[in-house]
Amino acid sequence: MPEITYESIKPLIAKEELQGNAMSCTFKCPVSGTSVDASAAIQQNRSVGRNVAGEVKRSVKRSLFWQLQMVVSRFIGRLLGGGTGGYIAQQAAYSAMSATGGSRMSTSVSYSDAEKRAAVVAAFQQVAEKFKWDEAAGRWVAAE
Repeated sequence: MPEITYESIKPLIAKEELQGNAMSCTFKCPVSGTSVDASAAIQQNRSVGRNVAGEVKRSVKRSLFWQLQMVVSRFIGRLLGGGTGGYIAQQAAYSAMSATGGSRMSTSVSYSDAEKRAAVVAAFQQVAEKFKWDEAAGRWVAAE
């Protein structure tokens, strides 16, 4: 049996989809059509320097976006006057900006292709007993 790599299981992959911090996969035997679902969490490959730099970058982006929200919402509030109408407009502007970018900016995570592929391999390893290596054909097939 060969080492389980993304390339060796690629012919089995009927579906691979990013769902949150995991890859959800369907592996389908090319001979019998048997399908097996599995998922695995994505493990980010971070070095200490890369992790700190990424956190600093995200922190700066959050701070800049927060400052922009405050400036724009205050401008709109003052534009419409300092009364109740101005206050409501200011809060509405702040809420709208928060909903369109603030929450996504602070929690967005991007994964490399290598990290996603490693998660697909990990998902396959969870269900590998349902498949066997066909030496003659040089491919994975259903174990049944």
